[in-house]
Amino acid sequence: MNKRILFLFFGISIITLILSISYFLLYDNSKSTKKVELNLIATLGSSDIAVGSNRLIIGIQNPQRNTITANKISIDFFQEENNTSVFKFSNEGYFINWPNSKSGIFTTTVDFDTPGDWLAEITPQDGEYKNQKARIVIGVKSISSTPKVGDKIPKTNNLVAINTEELKNITSDINPLFELYNKGVDEILLSKEKPLLLLFATPGQCKSFTCGPQINIIKTLHENYRKDMYFVHIEVYDMQSRNSEGEFTEISSVIKPWNLPSEPWVFLINKEGIITDKFESFVPQIELELSIKQLFNGNT
Repeated sequence: MNKRILFLFFGISIITLILSISYFLLYDNSKSTKKVELNLIATLGSSDIAVGSNRLIIGIQNPQRNTITANKISIDFFQEENNTSVFKFSNEGYFINWPNSKSGIFTTTVDFDTPGDWLAEITPQDGEYKNQKARIVIGVKSISSTPKVGDKIPKTNNLVAINTEELKNITSDINPLFELYNKGVDEILLSKEKPLLLLFATPGQCKSFTCGPQINIIKTLHENYRKDMYFVHIEVYDMQSRNSEGEFTEISSVIKPWNLPSEPWVFLINKEGIITDKFESFVPQIELELSIKQLFNGNT
Protein backbone atom coordinates (compact mmCIF):
# COMPACT_ATOMS: atom_id res chain seq x y z
CA MET A 1 0.00 0.00 0.00
CA ASN A 2 3.06 2.28 0.35
CA LYS A 3 3.43 2.61 -3.39
CA ARG A 4 -0.30 2.61 -4.01
CA ILE A 5 -0.81 5.59 -1.73
CA LEU A 6 2.31 7.35 -3.05
CA PHE A 7 1.24 7.12 -6.68
CA LEU A 8 -2.54 7.15 -6.15
CA PHE A 9 -3.20 10.69 -7.28
CA PHE A 10 -0.67 10.44 -10.14
CA GLY A 11 -2.08 7.13 -11.34
CA ILE A 12 -5.65 8.36 -11.22
CA SER A 13 -4.57 11.46 -13.14
CA ILE A 14 -3.02 9.47 -16.00
CA ILE A 15 -5.92 7.02 -16.29
CA THR A 16 -8.47 9.80 -16.13
CA LEU A 17 -6.68 11.84 -18.78
CA ILE A 18 -6.49 8.87 -21.17
CA LEU A 19 -10.17 8.04 -20.68
CA SER A 20 -11.18 11.65 -21.05
CA ILE A 21 -9.32 12.03 -24.35
CA SER A 22 -11.02 8.91 -25.72
CA TYR A 23 -14.40 10.27 -24.69
CA PHE A 24 -14.00 13.68 -26.29
CA LEU A 25 -14.98 12.18 -29.66
CA LEU A 26 -17.99 10.34 -28.26
CA TYR A 27 -19.25 13.22 -26.15
CA ASP A 28 -19.27 16.05 -28.70
CA ASN A 29 -22.84 16.84 -27.70
CA SER A 30 -23.45 18.63 -24.40
CA LYS A 31 -26.67 20.40 -23.44
CA SER A 32 -26.24 22.35 -26.67
CA THR A 33 -25.31 20.89 -30.06
CA LYS A 34 -22.07 22.88 -30.32
CA LYS A 35 -18.67 21.32 -29.90
CA VAL A 36 -16.89 22.40 -26.74
CA GLU A 37 -13.40 23.88 -26.63
CA LEU A 38 -11.53 22.34 -23.73
CA ASN A 39 -9.04 24.82 -22.27
CA LEU A 40 -8.59 23.24 -18.85
CA ILE A 41 -7.40 19.89 -17.51
CA ALA A 42 -9.31 18.11 -14.76
CA THR A 43 -7.99 15.39 -12.46
CA LEU A 44 -10.12 13.14 -10.28
CA GLY A 45 -8.77 12.66 -6.76
CA SER A 46 -11.47 10.26 -5.51
CA SER A 47 -10.59 6.57 -5.64
CA ASP A 48 -13.78 4.82 -4.51
CA ILE A 49 -16.86 5.97 -6.44
CA ALA A 50 -20.00 3.84 -6.51
CA VAL A 51 -23.75 4.01 -7.00
CA GLY A 52 -25.20 6.25 -4.31
CA SER A 53 -23.84 9.36 -2.61
CA ASN A 54 -20.21 10.26 -3.32
CA ARG A 55 -17.94 13.14 -2.37
CA LEU A 56 -15.92 13.92 -5.48
CA ILE A 57 -12.52 15.59 -5.31
CA ILE A 58 -11.46 17.36 -8.50
CA GLY A 59 -8.28 19.26 -9.31
CA ILE A 60 -8.26 21.67 -12.26
CA GLN A 61 -5.21 22.97 -14.11
CA ASN A 62 -4.59 25.35 -16.98
CA PRO A 63 -2.68 24.21 -20.12
CA GLN A 64 0.60 25.09 -18.38
CA ARG A 65 -0.31 22.59 -15.64
CA ASN A 66 -0.76 25.28 -13.01
CA THR A 67 -3.59 24.73 -10.55
CA ILE A 68 -6.45 27.17 -11.03
CA THR A 69 -8.69 28.66 -8.37
CA ALA A 70 -12.33 29.75 -8.42
CA ASN A 71 -14.97 30.07 -5.76
CA LYS A 72 -17.41 27.80 -7.56
CA ILE A 73 -17.66 25.43 -10.51
CA SER A 74 -20.65 23.97 -12.32
CA ILE A 75 -20.58 20.33 -13.39
CA ASP A 76 -22.81 18.78 -16.07
CA PHE A 77 -23.02 14.99 -15.97
CA PHE A 78 -23.62 12.81 -19.05
CA GLN A 79 -23.95 9.11 -19.83
CA GLU A 80 -23.74 7.22 -23.10
CA GLU A 81 -27.01 5.87 -24.47
CA ASN A 82 -27.08 4.32 -27.95
CA ASN A 83 -23.69 5.86 -28.79
CA THR A 84 -24.96 9.32 -27.88
CA SER A 85 -24.11 11.45 -24.88
CA VAL A 86 -27.22 12.15 -22.82
CA PHE A 87 -27.32 14.95 -20.26
CA LYS A 88 -28.44 13.68 -16.85
CA PHE A 89 -28.07 16.45 -14.27
CA SER A 90 -26.00 19.41 -13.09
CA ASN A 91 -24.27 20.05 -9.81
CA GLU A 92 -22.12 22.72 -8.18
CA GLY A 93 -18.68 22.32 -6.66
CA TYR A 94 -16.74 24.54 -4.31
CA PHE A 95 -13.07 25.35 -3.88
CA ILE A 96 -11.18 24.33 -0.75
CA ASN A 97 -7.60 25.32 0.00
CA TRP A 98 -5.06 22.52 0.19
CA PRO A 99 -3.34 22.58 3.59
CA ASN A 100 -0.22 24.78 3.76
CA SER A 101 -0.69 25.88 0.16
CA LYS A 102 -2.26 28.65 -1.90
CA SER A 103 -3.61 26.07 -4.34
CA GLY A 104 -6.52 23.76 -3.75
CA ILE A 105 -9.13 21.38 -5.07
CA PHE A 106 -12.85 21.39 -5.77
CA THR A 107 -15.35 19.19 -4.01
CA THR A 108 -18.96 18.28 -4.65
CA THR A 109 -21.38 15.60 -3.48
CA VAL A 110 -23.08 13.60 -6.22
CA ASP A 111 -25.67 10.81 -6.26
CA PHE A 112 -25.06 8.35 -9.11
CA ASP A 113 -28.02 6.09 -9.87
CA THR A 114 -26.32 3.68 -12.28
CA PRO A 115 -22.83 2.16 -12.59
CA GLY A 116 -20.56 2.68 -15.57
CA ASP A 117 -18.65 5.56 -17.10
CA TRP A 118 -20.00 9.06 -16.60
CA LEU A 119 -18.67 12.16 -18.31
CA ALA A 120 -18.40 15.35 -16.25
CA GLU A 121 -18.08 18.70 -18.00
CA ILE A 122 -16.65 21.25 -15.58
CA THR A 123 -16.93 25.04 -15.88
CA PRO A 124 -15.50 27.59 -13.42
CA GLN A 125 -18.17 30.16 -12.56
CA ASP A 126 -15.79 32.98 -11.61
CA GLY A 127 -12.14 33.98 -11.56
CA GLU A 128 -9.56 34.14 -14.33
CA TYR A 129 -10.85 31.00 -16.04
CA LYS A 130 -14.56 31.75 -15.85
CA ASN A 131 -16.63 29.83 -18.45
CA GLN A 132 -13.65 27.80 -19.69
CA LYS A 133 -14.14 24.05 -19.65
CA ALA A 134 -12.61 20.72 -18.73
CA ARG A 135 -13.92 17.19 -19.06
CA ILE A 136 -13.28 14.10 -17.04
CA VAL A 137 -14.52 10.51 -17.15
CA ILE A 138 -15.72 9.06 -13.84
CA GLY A 139 -15.93 5.31 -13.41
CA VAL A 140 -18.82 4.43 -11.10
CA LYS A 141 -18.85 0.98 -9.49
CA SER A 142 -21.95 -0.95 -8.51
CA ILE A 143 -20.70 -1.39 -4.94
CA SER A 144 -18.27 0.74 -2.96
CA SER A 145 -15.00 -0.93 -1.93
CA THR A 146 -15.06 0.90 1.40
CA PRO A 147 -18.02 0.73 3.78
CA LYS A 148 -20.75 2.95 2.37
CA VAL A 149 -23.13 5.42 3.93
CA GLY A 150 -25.91 3.40 5.56
CA ASP A 151 -23.67 0.41 6.35
CA LYS A 152 -22.90 -0.82 9.83
CA ILE A 153 -19.19 -0.41 10.40
CA PRO A 154 -16.85 -3.44 10.47
CA LYS A 155 -15.53 -4.75 13.76
CA THR A 156 -12.70 -2.40 14.71
CA ASN A 157 -10.52 -3.55 17.59
CA ASN A 158 -8.22 -0.53 17.77
CA LEU A 159 -5.36 -0.12 20.22
CA VAL A 160 -6.28 1.84 23.35
CA ALA A 161 -3.94 3.92 25.50
CA ILE A 162 -4.15 3.61 29.27
CA ASN A 163 -1.75 6.52 29.81
CA THR A 164 0.16 9.08 27.76
CA GLU A 165 3.33 6.97 27.76
CA GLU A 166 1.57 4.39 25.59
CA LEU A 167 0.74 6.91 22.87
CA LYS A 168 4.13 6.47 21.18
CA ASN A 169 3.12 2.89 20.36
CA ILE A 170 -0.29 3.88 19.01
CA THR A 171 0.12 7.07 16.97
CA SER A 172 2.70 8.78 14.76
CA ASP A 173 1.29 12.19 15.66
CA ILE A 174 4.10 14.24 17.23
CA ASN A 175 1.63 16.11 19.44
CA PRO A 176 -1.08 13.54 20.21
CA LEU A 177 -4.31 14.29 22.04
CA PHE A 178 -4.83 11.52 24.59
CA GLU A 179 -8.62 11.58 24.22
CA LEU A 180 -8.35 10.37 20.61
CA TYR A 181 -6.80 7.09 21.80
CA ASN A 182 -8.35 6.19 25.16
CA LYS A 183 -11.53 4.57 23.80
CA GLY A 184 -12.05 1.45 21.73
CA VAL A 185 -14.37 1.73 18.74
CA ASP A 186 -16.16 -1.52 19.59
CA GLU A 187 -16.56 -0.32 23.18
CA ILE A 188 -18.07 2.98 22.00
CA LEU A 189 -20.58 1.25 19.74
CA LEU A 190 -21.54 -1.23 22.44
CA SER A 191 -22.41 1.61 24.81
CA LYS A 192 -24.63 3.38 22.21
CA GLU A 193 -24.02 6.52 24.23
CA LYS A 194 -22.84 9.02 21.63
CA PRO A 195 -22.02 9.12 17.90
CA LEU A 196 -18.45 8.78 16.70
CA LEU A 197 -16.05 10.54 14.35
CA LEU A 198 -13.41 8.09 13.16
CA LEU A 199 -10.21 9.25 11.43
CA PHE A 200 -7.86 6.89 9.58
CA ALA A 201 -4.53 8.60 8.93
CA THR A 202 -0.79 8.32 9.46
CA PRO A 203 0.44 11.87 10.16
CA GLY A 204 4.03 10.64 10.47
CA GLN A 205 4.04 9.10 6.98
CA CYS A 206 1.28 10.58 4.86
CA LYS A 207 1.89 10.58 1.12
CA SER A 208 -0.72 13.26 0.47
CA PHE A 209 0.76 15.57 3.15
CA THR A 210 -2.73 16.22 4.50
CA CYS A 211 -2.90 13.82 7.45
CA GLY A 212 -1.24 16.25 9.86
CA PRO A 213 -3.54 19.16 8.99
CA GLN A 214 -6.50 16.78 9.07
CA ILE A 215 -5.76 15.51 12.56
CA ASN A 216 -5.35 19.10 13.77
CA ILE A 217 -8.86 19.83 12.52
CA ILE A 218 -10.13 16.75 14.36
CA LYS A 219 -8.53 18.04 17.56
CA THR A 220 -10.37 21.35 17.14
CA LEU A 221 -13.64 19.54 16.53
CA HIS A 222 -13.02 17.44 19.62
CA GLU A 223 -12.67 20.61 21.67
CA ASN A 224 -15.95 21.93 20.26
CA TYR A 225 -18.06 18.76 20.35
CA ARG A 226 -16.50 16.37 22.87
CA LYS A 227 -19.58 16.47 25.10
CA ASP A 228 -21.77 15.27 22.24
CA MET A 229 -19.65 12.71 20.37
CA TYR A 230 -16.54 10.57 20.55
CA PHE A 231 -13.45 11.10 18.42
CA VAL A 232 -10.99 8.32 17.57
CA HIS A 233 -7.84 8.35 15.44
CA ILE A 234 -6.51 5.06 14.06
CA GLU A 235 -3.18 4.71 12.27
CA VAL A 236 -3.18 3.24 8.77
CA TYR A 237 0.19 1.56 9.33
CA ASP A 238 1.30 -0.87 12.01
CA MET A 239 3.44 1.23 14.35
CA GLN A 240 5.70 -1.76 15.02
CA SER A 241 6.64 -2.14 11.33
CA ARG A 242 9.07 0.78 11.15
CA ASN A 243 12.16 -0.15 9.09
CA SER A 244 15.76 1.06 9.40
CA GLU A 245 14.92 4.17 7.37
CA GLY A 246 12.14 5.10 9.76
CA GLU A 247 9.29 4.18 7.40
CA PHE A 248 6.28 2.07 8.30
CA THR A 249 6.04 -0.94 5.99
CA GLU A 250 2.93 -2.88 6.99
CA ILE A 251 -0.74 -1.95 7.02
CA SER A 252 -2.39 -2.23 10.42
CA SER A 253 -4.60 -5.30 10.73
CA VAL A 254 -7.17 -3.10 12.48
CA ILE A 255 -8.05 -1.22 9.28
CA LYS A 256 -8.01 -4.12 6.80
CA PRO A 257 -11.78 -4.77 7.07
CA TRP A 258 -12.31 -1.15 5.96
CA ASN A 259 -10.49 -1.79 2.66
CA LEU A 260 -9.17 1.77 2.42
CA PRO A 261 -7.33 2.53 -0.85
CA SER A 262 -5.79 5.81 0.35
CA GLU A 263 -5.52 8.16 3.32
CA PRO A 264 -6.77 10.11 5.14
CA TRP A 265 -10.40 8.98 5.57
CA VAL A 266 -13.02 10.34 7.98
CA PHE A 267 -16.21 8.46 8.86
CA LEU A 268 -19.16 9.79 10.85
CA ILE A 269 -21.04 7.04 12.69
CA ASN A 270 -24.28 7.25 14.66
CA LYS A 271 -24.97 5.63 18.03
CA GLU A 272 -26.20 2.46 16.32
CA GLY A 273 -22.92 2.01 14.47
CA ILE A 274 -24.30 3.13 11.10
CA ILE A 275 -22.17 5.30 8.80
CA THR A 276 -23.90 8.62 8.14
CA ASP A 277 -21.13 10.26 6.08
CA LYS A 278 -17.63 9.55 4.82
CA PHE A 279 -14.83 11.66 3.39
CA GLU A 280 -11.81 10.64 1.38
CA SER A 281 -8.72 12.88 1.44
CA PHE A 282 -8.55 16.23 3.18
CA VAL A 283 -11.84 17.71 4.38
CA PRO A 284 -12.00 21.23 5.86
CA GLN A 285 -13.48 21.97 9.25
CA ILE A 286 -16.54 23.78 7.89
CA GLU A 287 -17.52 20.77 5.77
CA LEU A 288 -17.12 18.36 8.66
CA GLU A 289 -19.06 20.60 11.03
CA LEU A 290 -21.98 20.74 8.63
CA SER A 291 -22.10 16.95 8.49
CA ILE A 292 -21.74 16.66 12.28
CA LYS A 293 -24.68 19.00 12.81
CA GLN A 294 -26.76 17.00 10.35
CA LEU A 295 -25.88 13.87 12.32
CA PHE A 296 -26.96 15.52 15.57
CA ASN A 297 -30.23 16.64 13.98
CA GLY A 298 -30.92 13.26 12.43
CA ASN A 299 -30.85 14.73 8.92
CA THR A 300 -28.62 12.09 7.37
